[in-house]
Amino acid sequence: MGLPFKLSQLVLQLQKQKLYSYAGAVMVWLHTVRSAQHPQVRYLVKEMWRELERGFPFVSLAAEEIERIEHRTLIIDRATEFPAGLNPHL
Repeated sequence: MGLPFKLSQLVLQLQKQKLYSYAGAVMVWLHTVRSAQHPQVRYLVKEMWRELERGFPFVSLAAEEIERIEHRTLIIDRATEFPAGLNPHL
């Protein structure tokens, strides 16, 4: 099984558990991986990353809030970087 299939199965599992925020986060990576295999959707994925970029200034604050609520440390290194080849400004 390939990575896109595994990610799509994880999305379904998370949705069944009503963990919609987690499912949404995995969907970002599912579409990102798919764009590497299907160049015809790369433009749409770049647009998705352009929208996600709007939240980059709030990553640290959101991580602190999640850590406070869920009592776990998030690793946010490179969280404000675009995946290779998907920078919407290039």
